[in-house]
Amino acid sequence: MFQFPSLVNLQPALEYTGGGPDFAGAHQRGHAFCDVVNLTVALDTFFLVDLHRGGKEAAPLLAELEGRGALLATTPITALELYCGAYLSVEPDKSMTAAKKILASLIVLPLDDEAATVFGALSARLRSEGKRIGDFDEVIAAIALCRDQEIVTRDGNVGEVAGLVVVGW
Repeated sequence: MFQFPSLVNLQPALEYTGGGPDFAGAHQRGHAFCDVVNLTVALDTFFLVDLHRGGKEAAPLLAELEGRGALLATTPITALELYCGAYLSVEPDKSMTAAKKILASLIVLPLDDEAATVFGALSARLRSEGKRIGDFDEVIAAIALCRDQEIVTRDGNVGEVAGLVVVGW
């Protein structure tokens, strides 16, 4: 079974400037609240479920991330998906306890006005390019983009988002 690191050494927020309409790896609005030093990796539902189930494929990546000192985060969308999965499982109480334990060990990045603004721009651009990846994936991408986060996922659709660093396993 996996163990997430303690998430206690959060540093004060940083102010980022730059960015642009292509979301090329820089914070889009310069909002100081959004960024935390060393907060580098957003874990998606696929990854967390794989870890929970034994993680033979995901565990080495988790060890690598911990080894490089990455703080581990996720999004509210992943929390929604974990809770839905818990209620759909054959043992909902046990699964809900596991979901809560997983989420308590991670930083859940906020879905705030800045992420909503990035979502709007990203979603409109993808729609105009005929590259819809789904609303939930677009929200996850927007949250990661506005916080300059890598995202750990197996979801190939997320790779359609220019400027988003996707880490597979």
